[in-house]
Amino acid sequence: MKITALETLQLGEFPNILFVQLYTDSGLIGLGETFFGAPEVATYLHETASSTLLGRDAGQIDALRLALKRYVGTKGTGVECRGNSALDIALWDLLGQATGLPVYALLGGASRDAVRVYNTCAGYRYVRSTTGQSRENWGVADPATGGADTAASGPYEDLEAWLHGDAGELAHGLLAQSITGMKMWPVDEYAYATNGTNITAAQLNAGLEPFRRVRRAVGDAMDLMVELHGLWNLPTALKIARAFESEGINPYWIEDPLRPDDIASLARFAQGTTIPTTASELLGGRQGFRELLEARAASIVMLDLGWCGGISEGKAIAGMAEAFGLPSGLTNTN
Repeated sequence: MKITALETLQLGEFPNILFVQLYTDSGLIGLGETFFGAPEVATYLHETASSTLLGRDAGQIDALRLALKRYVGTKGTGVECRGNSALDIALWDLLGQATGLPVYALLGGASRDAVRVYNTCAGYRYVRSTTGQSRENWGVADPATGGADTAASGPYEDLEAWLHGDAGELAHGLLAQSITGMKMWPVDEYAYATNGTNITAAQLNAGLEPFRRVRRAVGDAMDLMVELHGLWNLPTALKIARAFESEGINPYWIEDPLRPDDIASLARFAQGTTIPTTASELLGGRQGFRELLEARAASIVMLDLGWCGGISEGKAIAGMAEAFGLPSGLTNTN
């Protein structure tokens, strides 16, 4: 089963997602995907990766993974890693079709009957275009003008609900759908203002309020996750964590308080708070996660199959997390 063509697709409905199709001489077509900076990833795939793939046996997934490694872009989730992630997913899709088996069976079989999910409390307009990790791509109403991007809408605008409405009411709605975990990021805006170097007492108080509302509304029936998007420096991230500790909100985890390119500081953070630290969809490849695990810089290993290198890397990372006695989970699955 030789690879004969590579196609990339972007949809006007959500142009930040890049779909990749690998065509083969058997007639099978493998589908993969990645997210963020879709035009840049597409350029890499067509101008660089395609020459490695075309004419190769699609069943040699591990050999192709090694062949696609580049001289630059190590341990991160940059263009090359995201493109290779989409290709790896497409190759596993092809293998599943060729064998008539689901991918989980090819990976060793199901290990559980169900997987718990949580709700990242965003909405239909969230990050529809790549403008960095900033409020400009949240797709929410501008408090100054009341305007918002209305190009997309739907019944579940959870970001608007907790940011401008009542997070407690949102929690009731999620519990009614049997969703018992929710993640919010109410202090990001303060990081944008100072490049993550300071947060005031008033800002901390405002950031804690959505979490207080959930606890008042539903008590401990809802697990609460705090997302910090890697926007803070170490002292300020610890200040935020200690504010949550002092409130007794008892978050399920605090995610990406710092960028994971400073593993030593991330380890200091993880050891400086009682809240479990989750990291990191911002890492790519098993080598980056090995360093994270060896430094004891995370309590929960979070990876994105569309960013970390695909299913092959995801399987390896999950195996390492198990060896270190830590749980692992997936984020941003579409």
